[in-house]
Amino acid sequence: MTVRALLRMLWPLALAGLVASPVRAGDCDQDRAAEQAQRAAERAARVAEHAAEKAQREAEVAAEKARRGAEYAAQQARRGAEVATERAREIARVAQERAQIAAERAQRAGQRVAERVRRQSESASDNGVIGTREGMIFVDGPEVPWEDVNWADDARSRRISRPMITDTLLRVGRGISLGLTNFSGDIVVKVWDRSEVHIKAEHDRSDRFFASMKNDMLKLSMRPRESAPADVEWALTVPVWLPLEISGNEGDIAVTGLRSSLRAHTMRGDVTVHSCQGPIEIYSVEGDVRAEDVNGYVTAVSVNSDVRLVRVTGPVEAQSINGDIQMEDVASANVSASTMNGQVYYSSAFQPRGRYAFSSHNGKIHVGVDDAERVNYTVSSFSGEVQTTVPVPPVPEAPAPRPYRRAMRFSFPTPPATPEPAPPAPPAPAAPPASSEPAKAWVPSQGARGPQPLLSYTPRAPEVELESFSGLIQLASREVVERALELRRAKLDSLRALRGMARAHRFEYKMRFHEKKSEKSQDDEDRDKDKK
Repeated sequence: MTVRALLRMLWPLALAGLVASPVRAGDCDQDRAAEQAQRAAERAARVAEHAAEKAQREAEVAAEKARRGAEYAAQQARRGAEVATERAREIARVAQERAQIAAERAQRAGQRVAERVRRQSESASDNGVIGTREGMIFVDGPEVPWEDVNWADDARSRRISRPMITDTLLRVGRGISLGLTNFSGDIVVKVWDRSEVHIKAEHDRSDRFFASMKNDMLKLSMRPRESAPADVEWALTVPVWLPLEISGNEGDIAVTGLRSSLRAHTMRGDVTVHSCQGPIEIYSVEGDVRAEDVNGYVTAVSVNSDVRLVRVTGPVEAQSINGDIQMEDVASANVSASTMNGQVYYSSAFQPRGRYAFSSHNGKIHVGVDDAERVNYTVSSFSGEVQTTVPVPPVPEAPAPRPYRRAMRFSFPTPPATPEPAPPAPPAPAAPPASSEPAKAWVPSQGARGPQPLLSYTPRAPEVELESFSGLIQLASREVVERALELRRAKLDSLRALRGMARAHRFEYKMRFHEKKSEKSQDDEDRDKDKK
């Protein structure tokens, strides 16, 4: 209510009061009436003033409420803008982190491809694949460009979603050995002259590095927080004197320069040992086993792949079931090599008084023979054949086919005959004319069910035993065996590379499917967060 409206309401009252006073009153009554009218007017004025003040206060309160409402609305709008800005920044930061992780992952994948290409190029002279700038050239196959070569690891383990690198140093002393167990991923070991172990592992952020000491053994492992372990790429630099025990399930193992004992086992992967010294035990089920420039007792086993030993000094024991055993430039006086369905190649010199045993059930045995060294050979076979490109003394023919193992012993090159003076003897009856063929002594074969021809024997010479059930035994010069070994290795490497490329394509499709599935689930999570 305004002041003007209040005056309009009080003015008729004041006028009515003046009119209501008696007309005929006296002067006193007129004065009293005037005073009353004045008082009424004053009261009306005070009431009007009070009403005006009240109206003014109400207007001020309303204005204050309106101002505060405007300020609150502005503050809420400003807070909403800040929240929206912060959310937009968070979304941009998460997108940037994901892009950075994807870029790092792509960079690491490129580095792995480059490293494998480098290894493939370096080993061009040892396998049937040659790496060039344009692609891969197979000795007995096509040329594959690098953009068509897809490398993929076995995807049976958990993929690395958030990669990180653990880099640390551990001090060790004499008398300590190192043990490492890895489920999936490659293991590379190098040496240095410090009493420290440098550990560099690339793994998922959810996994934790763990090291423990028990029974003088430092054990390293990566413990996953989830049920399935993720891939871990290990790169170790250890003291040259530190004994190692390494085991893996899916991944390659490479050790270089160690001067101590080594045990390396893996299920699906290759095991490579280079420039090491000491007792070495290397084992693989589905991968190749290779030892080069090694000095010490070597035990090499591969179930379904090949065993290759090059420039090994010391006793050798090699075994395989479905793979080949290839030995080149081996300097050992004790060699044992056996396989079931593979082939055995030996292109090395025989040591004096050495013992060599080569056996194969269904495969071939190729042994290089040197004319300059005299070796005693024992050849036995059940239903196989023996082929030689060197002159071997003739074997007497059996009177009838024998259903048991046939064996013969001879020395090559044949020692020259030394005439001995005949002792005096009484005259005897005339003997039948002597045959022009050399005399052949028959001695029983130990473990065989029949006689075995002893053609010639040289004492203190290397003893070589060749045994095959139904395979071929070939004695040839070292050059012939080396050429056969190169052709065999080129063929196997080409087939292995083609199978690896097909396997890589299959795993690539599988990994792409998992990536699309993970991206879809991540997008669903982001939408749920936005709704909240």
